[in-house]
Formats: sequence, C-alpha cells, structure tokens
Amino acid sequence: MKIGTATCEKGQKATGYIHTAWLGDCSEVRVPVMLVRGAQDGPVLWINAGVHGEEVSGIFAIHRLFERLDPAQIKGAVVATPGCNPLGLKGHNKFTPEDQLDLDQQFPGRPDGWLSEQMAYHFFREVKDTANYMLDLHALGGVDAAPYTVFKSAAGVNPKINADTQALALLMQAPFNCHVDLTTATGELPGSVMGALDIQCILNGIPAVMVEMGAGNRVVWENVDRVCEGIQRVMRYIGLLDGEAAFIPGQKIVTKRCFPTNTRGGLVFPQVKPGSILKGGALIALVKDYVGNVLEEIRAPQDCIVIGILENPIANAGTVITAMGLEWYETDQ
Repeated sequence: MKIGTATCEKGQKATGYIHTAWLGDCSEVRVPVMLVRGAQDGPVLWINAGVHGEEVSGIFAIHRLFERLDPAQIKGAVVATPGCNPLGLKGHNKFTPEDQLDLDQQFPGRPDGWLSEQMAYHFFREVKDTANYMLDLHALGGVDAAPYTVFKSAAGVNPKINADTQALALLMQAPFNCHVDLTTATGELPGSVMGALDIQCILNGIPAVMVEMGAGNRVVWENVDRVCEGIQRVMRYIGLLDGEAAFIPGQKIVTKRCFPTNTRGGLVFPQVKPGSILKGGALIALVKDYVGNVLEEIRAPQDCIVIGILENPIANAGTVITAMGLEWYETDQ
C-alpha cells in the first residue's frame, strides 16, 4: 500500500507525506500521512484533520488513535492525514494564508488552479484512489462549541452511500448530528458547499462525515477521547475491527440550522452555554461598547439548540455570534 511517499506492508505502520504544491522559495507543501495496515485485507478508512489551520483537536485525536491501533487486529487499513493544510496550520488560519482561500471549498481542485486548488487536487487524487470511508475532523475556531457531526446527502448518489454516511455520523455518538440535505439546502453559510471534502467524497462513492470536535484553537482532551472511541465504533461497523458497533437511541438529528450575526461591532458577552436548549426570544449574547453600554441583544429567533457561541469577544459587524439548530428530531435506534 502506497500513499504519497509512505509505503506500508501488511501488518505494519508507516509514515510519509503527500506532495501538494510548490512555494515561491522552491519548498514543497507536504501533507503528513500515517498508515496502519492489517495482516488481512479489508476496507480503507481515511481520517483527515487540519484542513482549517485553527482547528487542532483532530490532529491529537489521530495521534492518540494510532497509539492504540494494533495492525494484528485490523482487517484492511487506516490512513490518516493529521495536517491537511500545513500552510493554514503554520499561520494559525482557517484559510490558506498565501491565497486566502478556504481549502475545504476547493475540492476536487485543479492541477493548474490557484495554490489552494492545486493543494486540493493532489490531496484528493490520493483520497479518491484509496479511501472507502472518510472521517474529516474539524472544530470551530474562535467558538466555544459542543461536539457534533455534520452529514450530507446528495441527489443522484447510491442510497447506500447516503445511508452509510448517516451511520458513520451516529456512531460518533455526539450530542448533536446536523443533516444537510443538499437537494434542498439553500446555503447556510457563504462559500461553495460543493467544494467540501466530505461532499466530494460522497459524490465519488465514499461515505464521509465531518466530525466537529468542539472549540477550535485549543485541544479539548475530553473530545479527543470521545472521537477516538467513536472512530473505533466506526471501524467495527465497517469491518476493520472485530466486534459489534452499537447504535444508541435518542440521538438528536438537526435538520435546520442558522448562524445569527451582529449588526453592531463591539465586545460580545455570551449569556448561554453550548448545548443549551432555549425557548424563542431567549437572550443568547450582548454586544457592548468599551465602557459597558449595551449596543445590541442577540436573541433566539425560535426554540433552538445552541451548538456553539463566539469565544473571541471582539467582533466586527457581521460576525457569526452563535451556531444553532432550529429543527431537530430524535432517532429511534
């Protein structure tokens, strides 16, 4: 098995890198890759982290997981890329600093496009040729958030791909699971939805889920352990590990979200915690000036789940103050 420069024999672990671009000083943009290959053949699970440079918990989850993985117990292989956007990580930036593009809106990329498009192209070529399943680890940079998943369904896709995608999400056993139906979604956030790694995987027959690991910019160790346990349930579900993958009933699936912003710049004072379930009209945050005068109140537009709330208190007008679920239901299984 070969991914980039990493070559892994059966029953072994290996590391290397994927070349994705060249910089002006003639240095390479390299994405680190980690492999563990079982003694027996089976599916390939790809775990990605760091497509946004301020979302770091996923990197540490990959490290912790690989410490636990024993090739003798694996049927198939696990591929991990703990630094998908090394330029963003170096700059502590959601975007690629050199061209200010969001790498997670550039897939499948272009071999002769902008820098981020070339990075996306060379990375996704490896994914498309190798992966059977994808877990893309994220966090909310500058936001205090509960862990949750995002799973998407698309028209024209084999129904089994959409069903397996939902199963991967529920196996992570996060407090919330956000379902984005791309046949009806109207664009919750600015940017290209179709350029995301997970949806491009789905369109290429690879079930894929975004796993949001809570707050970005720092490692939340509780969520690292939660995600490692979830990944091992996924591995049992797809046959990489022996054992039963247990689903639990009563998981919340959010079918409609919104991301309220402020109209007055200033200091943001959150009034609720992530994970709160609120009634319509409940106070979520205050925007104050530098001497303490209230400039604006951010309130729940209707009954909602608070998924995350702004952590960086200094906000220009138009900053996303909170991420919230507006409609949801609970699973039977």
